Amino acid sequence: MRSSTVAFVVLLCAMASETGVASEASEARVPANPKCHERQDSGPCHQWVLKYFYHKRANRCRKFYYGGCGGTNNRFDTERLCHEACEPHKLKPKIAKPTKLAIGEPRVKSSRTRGEETSAAFGSVETNEILPTREKIERKEKNHRIEEVSACERPADEGSCYDYKLRWYYNSTDKTCHHFWYGGCGGNANRFPNKTDCIRSCSSSEPSGKSLIFAFARTYVVFCLLLKLLPLSYTV
Repeated sequence: MRSSTVAFVVLLCAMASETGVASEASEARVPANPKCHERQDSGPCHQWVLKYFYHKRANRCRKFYYGGCGGTNNRFDTERLCHEACEPHKLKPKIAKPTKLAIGEPRVKSSRTRGEETSAAFGSVETNEILPTREKIERKEKNHRIEEVSACERPADEGSCYDYKLRWYYNSTDKTCHHFWYGGCGGNANRFPNKTDCIRSCSSSEPSGKSLIFAFARTYVVFCLLLKLLPLSYTV
């Protein structure tokens, strides 16, 4: 009888301990930032931009489209900023990279004469300096040549991020400006905040129809004048 009573008491203690730990964990996950407790509001404007907000019931960050004005403070430019403010426990810890190697461990040594990578055993070092190979140099030169191309001749590039904003690019095929969604980072220089800037930057470099007509008319007039003057110069 005593053994069963003791077992029952131990079971109750274990259940109480687990309940306390669970409650502490749930309380610890309640966001401390007051922004996270405000409601999501897209605002009264209509210049839609992708943003993120913290959903209290779902206990997670979600995306929404913000109108550009008004709204609440429960609004973040990127999903990571939302996590940092409201869900820091979901972020992966940053692991520092080692800066030194133990004695006897191989590291990559660079050859300064040919740009080749060789391996050897050295002592403790601060960094591993590797000179670029011929392939890397050729790739860099190719990228540099691409940058020399006019920005207006490059294709639209939304970039590598997901903080989408409405932007404009110049289409060199149909000689007009079009809108596209830019992710917020990366991409190329063929990107303008509005259509007016796009036209001013790229369409001005293209000869208009009127300018071509005037140039042709000017050339024709000069040619006709020359035809009239040439016979006079050969008369005796």
